Amino acid sequence: MKRLNVNNSEEGSIQREYANYLTSFAYKKISKELNAYKKIVINNYSSDTDESTISTNLNTYVTSSNLCNCHFFQSKNLPCRHIMAHRAFVDKPIFDHKLYADKWSKEYGIQQLSNEKYREVTAEPHETSSISSPIISKTPVRSIKTASQRRQALKERANELVEIGSLSTGELYKQKEELLDKLIEGWRQGRIGRIVFENDLGNSSSQKKKLMQQENK
Repeated sequence: MKRLNVNNSEEGSIQREYANYLTSFAYKKISKELNAYKKIVINNYSSDTDESTISTNLNTYVTSSNLCNCHFFQSKNLPCRHIMAHRAFVDKPIFDHKLYADKWSKEYGIQQLSNEKYREVTAEPHETSSISSPIISKTPVRSIKTASQRRQALKERANELVEIGSLSTGELYKQKEELLDKLIEGWRQGRIGRIVFENDLGNSSSQKKKLMQQENK
């Protein structure tokens, strides 16, 4: 077993690097991991597989320089305390762009904000459309069976909307609030929400007219 020895200067540098690249929401999520990893004890390490075994009172985790089987890493796509501890153990940088999903970076958030062009929401039950819905999240599709899993999956997406939406100001922020209000109301009524952006509508006046008629029904 080996405990990690991380000096305060190095620790502060690691925190600054993550704070500079991650959104405030994502950085808040890993702050506890950054504070906890230096207390982790590596039980076993294999140089052949680059894997460490880390045991706690409740679980045993198998981790490497880029992967871990803990719930935090699997659900958030952010570096966990176990990965950080392993990387410190094998003298690898604690900060690495490959350790977090693109959606958590400030650059990705700004890009999403600049590309978004809100138009309107229609809520039509059981109707398909040739207009494709935009992809909001890069979160991989998982098998969701229980109510608890459904709540967690929706909560992750809702948190991402909060982070992206909070970057907006003025009229754009008001439009996004209205968009969410209309979507929530549609879901309460058991209707299927469809998001339509300006670029999706193009110059087709007939499409615009049809969408307005659908909304007024």
